[in-house]
Amino acid sequence: MNKTAKIISGCVYGIGAAIVVSLAGVALFGSNQAINTDAMLSVTWREQAFMILAFGTIPMILASMALYKFNDVKNSAHKIRNAVCIFLPAAACAGCALFIIGLLAVGYVRQLFFS
Repeated sequence: MNKTAKIISGCVYGIGAAIVVSLAGVALFGSNQAINTDAMLSVTWREQAFMILAFGTIPMILASMALYKFNDVKNSAHKIRNAVCIFLPAAACAGCALFIIGLLAVGYVRQLFFS
């Protein structure tokens, strides 16, 4: 069971980390063209990648925690370095989510007090 859990958590984390890296690349260097100009709220490729990163926060945190637990990182020689490397994609996703939550909160406060 332990070896199976290591393999599964490693595969899930690897797929998640690859998705985070590719979406971060699109969010940083992507196109500013609208995806569907006929839509009510048309978004660019960069904005969509940013939103997908924000929605992937919880699954990435869970995958990072599973990898940390099942691979026994806390007993390794460089536990702080390994933990930082493992939780870095989850922190990137969490940063995107917190930024969007902050934008929504500021918009709500502006609408409430300044309209």
